[in-house]
Amino acid sequence: MAKRILVPLALSGESEAVVAVVAGMARESGGTVRLLHVAPIPEERRGEFGRVVVYADQEMARIQAEATAAMEPLQTWLEGVPVETVVRFGEPAKEIVLEAEAFGADLIALGASHAGRMRGFFGVPGRVLRASRLPVVLLRKGWPLGAAAPDPTKIGAPGLAGSPRLLTSLACRSFVASNPPSHMA
Repeated sequence: MAKRILVPLALSGESEAVVAVVAGMARESGGTVRLLHVAPIPEERRGEFGRVVVYADQEMARIQAEATAAMEPLQTWLEGVPVETVVRFGEPAKEIVLEAEAFGADLIALGASHAGRMRGFFGVPGRVLRASRLPVVLLRKGWPLGAAAPDPTKIGAPGLAGSPRLLTSLACRSFVASNPPSHMA
């Protein structure tokens, strides 16, 4: 099981669902969770006459404080699990992969939008899936009533044609157990 789980968050309504699933995985494995928010690099703001009103570093500090405060309530889902929070600035997929390496993550667990199957593949989750050498679990809030949960044995591994679109904690645990990173095998 994964001992170091990176959880990139967009700080949307989907964040709670992702953290809830990851909490179960971390408790079972005795793992550590790092919550990550990636924001765009801010620019300085100028007033009406071209004077700088807010410098970029001040804007970064404000964004970091807001993101850290937004991640705080999510930590209640992770009670009893060691949790770290990080805010990075830049292109989300690139920063997620860099943070996974810096953290020494065994697994990246991200939320995938309801907006459609292809959007998840071409958006940030898809770019992370293609760029990372780590197992990537894509979690989507909710599962259509009456629909069968995915068979974890038929879900593609990172870098293969199928994308791991795991929607239940059981499927997540099965995927991680059957696809450990090479250094854990």
